[in-house]
Amino acid sequence: MNYYFMPRIEGLKCNVTLSNFPCVEGPRPWSLEQILHVVWSDQFLWHVRALDTVPPGKSVVWASDDLPPELPEDASPFFFFHPKKLPATLDRLIISDLMHTQPNWRANIQLFSPFTSISYQGEYPSKMLGIEKGTLLSLGPLVQLKTGLASKLILVNLMAKPGNEACHIQFAQMRKQKILFETSVRRNHCNIIDLSFLNCADSDPVCVFSSDLTGIPIFLTHDPEFKKMSLEHSHPPAEMLVFGDNRRYQKKMKNWWLSKIN
Repeated sequence: MNYYFMPRIEGLKCNVTLSNFPCVEGPRPWSLEQILHVVWSDQFLWHVRALDTVPPGKSVVWASDDLPPELPEDASPFFFFHPKKLPATLDRLIISDLMHTQPNWRANIQLFSPFTSISYQGEYPSKMLGIEKGTLLSLGPLVQLKTGLASKLILVNLMAKPGNEACHIQFAQMRKQKILFETSVRRNHCNIIDLSFLNCADSDPVCVFSSDLTGIPIFLTHDPEFKKMSLEHSHPPAEMLVFGDNRRYQKKMKNWWLSKIN
């Protein structure tokens, strides 16, 4: 199990499907009924609401229209399971044994318009919650800068501590090593950044980086009426290596690129 997020994008609605079972068949470490909670952060606290009770082996779909009315319009909701109902506020997010299962438990995030929909496997790994000050590097992201299309970066950040401090993020061309623009994003938030104004050739893709925070970068492309949409996740640099996640090489790759751009 993990934490799960719900992007809030003007012109689209969102459903999150959450399941009280692993994504593949096999023995389960428990068969407990789970309470689905939603949580959002202000500057000082996490605000928690119990939403539903989900029996083992069952799924529940939660819609953006069904969020608690007290959730602020500019806040990002995050979801998680816990076997007990939690207090209305927390000074730190829960990281329980339920979030360290193998395989990971998955969710499905669906963004939809009146014409079509797209989905993404949308969990935020609980092991990332303890990263107090990380860095972000997304190489060759799937930004489709085409005439007639809009491109947005959904940058998801979640930490155990509450807070919504502003952090710095930059976009650059990889080959020219040229800064294109800089902006601010918030901690504990699904940040939506419009990239449609960029003018980059496919031969020199965009690099997204930050020395202030880490997170999950997802790229949304759509036409003006949301009749055509795509949703793509940019993988961490370590996954470009043979045999996958090697933290030592990932750190070297990050430092090399960050020093080049900076």
